[in-house]
Amino acid sequence: MRLLGVTLICLASLGMSAEDVPQIPDTKKYFEWFMNEGINSPNLSDEDARRIISVGIRSEKSEVVSLTVFTLALFSFGHELKGYPDFQPSQPALDRDSLQVPGLKTFLINYWRTQTTGMDDDPRYPSWELVPRALAFIFPRDADVLDVIWEIAATKQDRTYDLQLMNLGKFNTPEVNRHRIESLFIEHNRRGEAHLKMAAWGLAEHQPPEGLAALVHRQDEPHEDLHWVLDAISAYEIKALPYLNQLRSLKSKMEDLPYSDKFKERLDTLLTTLKELDATDHF
Repeated sequence: MRLLGVTLICLASLGMSAEDVPQIPDTKKYFEWFMNEGINSPNLSDEDARRIISVGIRSEKSEVVSLTVFTLALFSFGHELKGYPDFQPSQPALDRDSLQVPGLKTFLINYWRTQTTGMDDDPRYPSWELVPRALAFIFPRDADVLDVIWEIAATKQDRTYDLQLMNLGKFNTPEVNRHRIESLFIEHNRRGEAHLKMAAWGLAEHQPPEGLAALVHRQDEPHEDLHWVLDAISAYEIKALPYLNQLRSLKSKMEDLPYSDKFKERLDTLLTTLKELDATDHF
């Protein structure tokens, strides 16, 4: 009943009635099929996918609403995995536009905000905590979505999640890039720094000028995951040439440190690439 209340609150903000919704079975079985098969099926058109989503978010059945939101979140998460720099996708990137149903952004934000005030999620389909992923994926660079991400960032010590959302949503504002740069130098544990990877990935993707100097400076503090930083520096290509000598000196300083083979390989590759660019630049 509580989740039904959330649904009604969210629907009220859409300004639509039952007559506006296309005729699709409003059943748990149908929406389980959509979650497990339909949304990824090449036989389901984008138009039909949007119609199903539209019915799902406007359903008066809480389990159908949860299934719909959970489906969007899983779809988004699949795209996020394909976007990781160390993941080699076997299929093309997923299509964001196919999910842009009128009123969907407002619904998802209201659904998430209402749940944060203490409403219960359906334990079978824990959709609430995954809503920000769906928002970031479906509505890239959207200011309202970025506000949600900043709210998340303000409540968590580990920056990994908000950095993931910023990358998934392709955000490239000065504030976001400052957040990425600051995150390069924050260590939360010694077992691995996922936020370091996410920050470096975001800087590599958008290449803000101030990001390059920060990435090079980050190399002065040893860490086993710094190969992600080297990859980000490599993404800047010819713009990284002014730092060639500094990176050369890094190699000699790292000889006696227990860095992984992956780090040494990436550094050698980066230096070779920069030397070639330097030779071409002066030809």
